[in-house]
Amino acid sequence: MACSSDQVIVTSGVQQAIVLPCQALLKAGEAMAPDARPACVAPSHHYPLGMVMSLPRRHALIDWADRIDGWILEDDYDSEFRYRGRPLASLQGLDRSGRVIYAGSFYEVMFPSLRLGYLVVPEHLIEPFTNVRAALDDRASLSALSALARFMEEGHFANHIRRMRRLYGAHQEALLDAARRHLDGLLTPHPDDAGMHLVAMMDDELYARMTGVQASNRIS
Repeated sequence: MACSSDQVIVTSGVQQAIVLPCQALLKAGEAMAPDARPACVAPSHHYPLGMVMSLPRRHALIDWADRIDGWILEDDYDSEFRYRGRPLASLQGLDRSGRVIYAGSFYEVMFPSLRLGYLVVPEHLIEPFTNVRAALDDRASLSALSALARFMEEGHFANHIRRMRRLYGAHQEALLDAARRHLDGLLTPHPDDAGMHLVAMMDDELYARMTGVQASNRIS
């Protein structure tokens, strides 16, 4: 990340963090089309398949937004929970044209009832985003903000992330081990470098007995 504190706008959760840029930048009725101006991506960990956007594709996406005068909303989903390798560069940190709006929340890294999210906006968008934010009725809890700020300042948040990264990494290894022992010949789970879920593919033995839709219906 490359930003100042003025560029950080606090929201009451990630949903508001995603809605606010649409209200501030886009015209009503914009549809999916080749000439659409926004793109919403999760480059660090695609849900549900866990893929990571490559560096060339990140640069190409930023070039696209610059070329068409568009915007990129970066939902850095599960970026805190990487179990292998170095942290990935965010699109926001690569952006030199002020086209990327970074969105995050504390929903997963802390707990769901902590309704706090945030945006990191380019400097030239601070004023319009602040004006739109001020017009919204749903405000973040000041008491929760103060408590979280102190939690961070005292170093507890960084320690918490490190502990959770080790814990969830161990959980993934335990799940993979259990799947190998109990689902051999039925499902093949694929390890993931990040996140809190796994994707498993049906083996030929199971696929010969039912389709993917039937398997999904049986589970649900």
